[in-house]
Amino acid sequence: MRHFFATEAAFDVLLRPYRERADRIMVWMQVFLCVVCFAIAPIHNTFKAVGVIALPTLLIAYGLSRWMPGALATRIYMGCGFMTYTGLIIHQSNGQTEAHFSAFGLIGILLYYRDWRTIIAATVFIYLHHLILGYLQSIGGPIYVFASSHFWAMFGIHVAYFLPFIGMMAYLSIWLRREGYENQQDLANLKRAEAVMLEKSQALENTLNKLEQTQIQVVQSEKMAVLGNMVAGVAHEINNPIGFLNGSIKNAEDYIQDLLGHIALYQEHYPDAVAAVQEDAEAIDLEFIQADLPKLLTTMQSANQRIKSMSTSLRIFSRADKEHKIPANLHDGIDSTILILKYRLKASPARPAIQVVTEYGPIPEITCFPGQLNQVFMNILANAIDVFDEVIPTASFNEIKQQGQQITISTSALPEQNLVEICIRDNGKGMTAAVKSRIFDHLFTTKAVGKGTGLGMAITHQIVVDTHGGSIDVQSEVGQGTAFVIRLPIAS
Repeated sequence: MRHFFATEAAFDVLLRPYRERADRIMVWMQVFLCVVCFAIAPIHNTFKAVGVIALPTLLIAYGLSRWMPGALATRIYMGCGFMTYTGLIIHQSNGQTEAHFSAFGLIGILLYYRDWRTIIAATVFIYLHHLILGYLQSIGGPIYVFASSHFWAMFGIHVAYFLPFIGMMAYLSIWLRREGYENQQDLANLKRAEAVMLEKSQALENTLNKLEQTQIQVVQSEKMAVLGNMVAGVAHEINNPIGFLNGSIKNAEDYIQDLLGHIALYQEHYPDAVAAVQEDAEAIDLEFIQADLPKLLTTMQSANQRIKSMSTSLRIFSRADKEHKIPANLHDGIDSTILILKYRLKASPARPAIQVVTEYGPIPEITCFPGQLNQVFMNILANAIDVFDEVIPTASFNEIKQQGQQITISTSALPEQNLVEICIRDNGKGMTAAVKSRIFDHLFTTKAVGKGTGLGMAITHQIVVDTHGGSIDVQSEVGQGTAFVIRLPIAS
């Protein structure tokens, strides 16, 4: 018996939310019964009984449903309240037999609580009601419970036909209670399993994101290391002959000035040279050589400076990033990237040269990892060139030339937002909304198999957004070209 009541306490805890909802339903049921009592009051003028009994019963039921929802006391009161209405209806109908059957229906409704205690309490209450009020009727009281003066006989009959029904209702309430308890347990277990699965799914998603980020970082590091080493090696190899040429041109300039001065001095003192010397001077156009040779040396010096600036650009592009951000000029990085890609911009038999227009505004140096930003510029410009190359199989040289292939790079400062903005725009074929929505996704590519890894733009997004705290937006429509707008903080 102790185990039975201990189990009942466990049922009460688990089924409490369900029974709180049942309390509200029982209140509305009492509202209906109160209306019924008022509706039949005119038959035998029982308004006073309805006012004294029905309305207080309803108000107490409403108060308990608000202040003690789901409590055992509230359920027991609801059952007794139902029987109170039954007794009132029996009294209002002068004890007619049909009115007694309202008790059966109301006890059946109490099954919704799934609590045998509520049914037993309601049964005991209706028995006590009949026992007390029926006895008062038998001694002449103005109360109608049994339509007969044979009190004990009628009470025994009511008990006899009511007990089997009550036993069946009590059994059903116990069975429904256990089923509801098991359903609630199954639901609770299911929710716990869902929570565990959700937690595991979240952990797997986090692990996958970490793996993707790690893969991007590894690919980024490897690409920059290989490209940086190659470019740095080329720049180093260029530096050696540049240094030699620079010194040699200077010496050659001095020597030539001496020789030209010597020739001028000879011509001044021997204006009438022998015929053979004059003929040779005319043959080699000595006068032109004297005038053009200094210009040639100046041109060679300019070319040497150009090669030196190219070497400097290569070193700027390939410089390794340190652990901490450093101040850098973005224009230098963009120029060095254009230089690296210059071989792809040149004209070919299939298409004319791709024009790169730079519209640099006055921007300050920003605190950044310049090597990584160079890779961002490289990825975007290389993709733009790829788009232009994809047109070659579908258009002739003249058609491409007439349309023109151009990349415009503009920069501007946004001092009020502590940002600089770089816009890289092409007049290519553009992209659909579906492609634009996935352009920065990991492993997403529109290129043929073997021609794209789907990592370039993902790396670009990671460098701009995650590493530098900036933003990158893509603006594109089919047939209208594409623009990447990058915004970077001036100082982190």
